[in-house]
Amino acid sequence: MKKLKRLKRIFSFVLCIIMVITVIQLVPQNTYAANKVKLNYTKLTLYVGEVKNLKIHEGKTEIYSARWSSSNKNVVKVINYGHIEALKHGSVKIIAKYNNKNYVCKVTVKDALKDHVSYELIDIPENKDFNRNNTNAIKIINNNDIAVEAGIKCKRYDKDGFYIGNGEIRGVVNSNRYIIIPISYDEYTKINLSNVYRADPIDIEYSISNPYTNENFEYRDIIFNNNSNRNQLASCSILYYNSDNKPICINTSYSIKTNKIPVGEKIKISDRYLLDMKEKYDIQRIEIYLY
Repeated sequence: MKKLKRLKRIFSFVLCIIMVITVIQLVPQNTYAANKVKLNYTKLTLYVGEVKNLKIHEGKTEIYSARWSSSNKNVVKVINYGHIEALKHGSVKIIAKYNNKNYVCKVTVKDALKDHVSYELIDIPENKDFNRNNTNAIKIINNNDIAVEAGIKCKRYDKDGFYIGNGEIRGVVNSNRYIIIPISYDEYTKINLSNVYRADPIDIEYSISNPYTNENFEYRDIIFNNNSNRNQLASCSILYYNSDNKPICINTSYSIKTNKIPVGEKIKISDRYLLDMKEKYDIQRIEIYLY
């Protein structure tokens, strides 16, 4: 009898173990993953003046009760709900405290993008002989480690100093590169670098055909090829140089189809100038600037 009771107890114990194991196996494995708390960024690089929104989630639910702080408010300040602003060069930790646990994002702040963008004005009086609208150009130089979109503002005045109007040109400049764009100004125009923002780099390849002639003109075909993984919109300017490497003509910027070049597609434009102009100004080469 005692032996039977002992067997029953052993059987009951084994049955309980089997039931526990079965229940554990039936629990969905993503239940715990769905409740995991994490930040949308754990590492960031910002430039002075930039802002970013940090968020903390528990599973798919955003948490608004977390307490945010910065290890150095002089470098990066937290405005509210994870909204941060880069103030000066340095490194900090942004901390979100939730349920007595800290979640950290390391932020590196670099100099303002504008601090490493400059420009030079270029006079090209010969441009008039090519029936071009502009006799000036501007060279925008980006010495940042990322691509930027830079703006140049032009305020126009008459000879008596009265304000006439203003305009702005903008262009994307890849990291550590420069572009040259046609611009119109005179001695009464005030030119300044305006806002500079980070931008997607221009990733369009191009090739230039050998020159060919037709009647009194020399032509070159320029083929633009988008081998990147995204559609791209870009304009280009074409600069002619003589044997002394002096720019003598700049074409009014082309808008490449004025539409985005689809991924994997290519387009063609043709550029031309009079043969007698080639001889007069000793045209030796052309350069393409995408922006």
